[in-house]
Amino acid sequence: MRTSIDLREDQVVRLDELCRRDGLSRTEAVRRAVDAYLNARHASERDDVFGIWRGRNLESLGYERYLRNEWT
Repeated sequence: MRTSIDLREDQVVRLDELCRRDGLSRTEAVRRAVDAYLNARHASERDDVFGIWRGRNLESLGYERYLRNEWT
């Protein structure tokens, strides 16, 4: 899929330097950047919920009672 993006001039300069150094095309560098961003987001979304109750000094039934008390 083709897409068009607008980059600031300083981003273009830095991207070109990176591409020259690593022997990549701009297209490949942008693809890798998108992959890195998506992988990082996916990992952080998993980490946000995994073990969410870790470190809490509450047992589940007590917490349920606490929440239900808000209804009365």
